[in-house]
Amino acid sequence: MKNYAILLSALIMIAPGCFATMPAPVKDIYLVEKTSEEDKLLAGIEDEIININKQNNQAKESAKIIRQEISVSEARIGSLERNKSYNLELEKLYSISNDNAKLAEVKRLIQQNDDDMKKETAHLEYLKAKKDNQESSVDVKDAELSVKVAELYYEKSKIARKFQDKTMVAAPVEGKEPAKEDRNKIDVDEYRKYLDSQKDKLAKAQAAQKKYADAFIKAEAKLKESGY
Repeated sequence: MKNYAILLSALIMIAPGCFATMPAPVKDIYLVEKTSEEDKLLAGIEDEIININKQNNQAKESAKIIRQEISVSEARIGSLERNKSYNLELEKLYSISNDNAKLAEVKRLIQQNDDDMKKETAHLEYLKAKKDNQESSVDVKDAELSVKVAELYYEKSKIARKFQDKTMVAAPVEGKEPAKEDRNKIDVDEYRKYLDSQKDKLAKAQAAQKKYADAFIKAEAKLKESGY
């Protein structure tokens, strides 16, 4: 039996903007005569929605972790900056007190601190690129989810319209006012257009994600060069 709770969760996860233009869900009463092939098709799309939703949730959790890693890196840089300031004051002290042994040690610590700062700065830039890449992956998953929901609605609309054409009063001859029953039939083209619009959004999200992926690869290379 389908886990409709997860399926419903997938629908809710779609961006609110998508819901604003989404055609109304097809009522189940119009799907009672779907064939076994049609039933299998719908079930397959529902499974894909559930799987994409799981992947999307995992991607969002990964993005959340990366954002916290960025906070930790920024805190470390702040600590290194404070430590440098402290060591510089010590350097002045040992310089005017002619404590050469301690002066040499603090100079070593200052250099080590500068090296650590360079590495952590590269690490932070890497994490930021990683975050952008991960968040763009989430955008792609959101778009994939929207496409699959739109595809589900579209396939249902075709089944429902076939049922309506069979059971509802046929349209009158050309030139006359359509029968009320015909005007109320599902407009399959409306669902097709919505599906096409979601595919366009997916293509744009994928293009944007590629740019962030390329930037992430470059940041990863710089991190390795830093010796981090």
